[in-house]
Amino acid sequence: SIVLKEKYEFEFLFYGSYSTGLSLEISDIDILIKFQIKDKNNVNNNLNSHQNIESMISLLEKAFTENKQKLKINQISPIYTASVPVIKLECNLADIIPDNLKKEIIKSYLFNFDNEILKLNFDFTFIEVNDINQKQAIPSQEIIKYIKDITKNYPSIRPILLVLKRFMQIKKLNSSFHGGISSFSLFLLLYAYNLQFMEKDESENNNIDYFRMNLGKELLGFFSFYSNLNFGIYS
Repeated sequence: SIVLKEKYEFEFLFYGSYSTGLSLEISDIDILIKFQIKDKNNVNNNLNSHQNIESMISLLEKAFTENKQKLKINQISPIYTASVPVIKLECNLADIIPDNLKKEIIKSYLFNFDNEILKLNFDFTFIEVNDINQKQAIPSQEIIKYIKDITKNYPSIRPILLVLKRFMQIKKLNSSFHGGISSFSLFLLLYAYNLQFMEKDESENNNIDYFRMNLGKELLGFFSFYSNLNFGIYS
């Protein structure tokens, strides 16, 4: 969008499960737009202000609407009232994935192919900065490093978390926006369980039989622990 380029300098940063390797086929692609307003003499200079972010969302919504057909967008949903304002996109991949590849995927895919594989969702969130070229700590990027460090030390977390995310999806509890639990909260619950009860996977224990045996033990233990949680001890 010409208007966006004239008004802002911006940078796109990925975060969320696609960045940490903990995504399912249905996972949203989370994109943080780091932006700086070029002409600060004519705008509210309150950093991270909702006014400036709302203006950015409005311009993005217009740009996406103008290119809706080209980008295969089914739905555009700006949410100004969220604690972190966001604009959500749902794109249709039906015309992008070749028919022969669709047939191969359908053979091995156990869930709803049309709704999960042929739809791609994007969440755009925003952070306003004084100087876009200046390095600074950004929470979403810090969280990516935090998750990667933990999953490196506790390799069993990744496969268990993917199973738990699918389980929560089936139970319709996978969206914090609709009253469920976020992926990051689920990750923290699993990490906390690992710290309490599971030994860190050392190199000598990384053979496949040992690993598989402990995955089953950990999954059952996770459900047992949190279904009988003693808040007096663990809160």
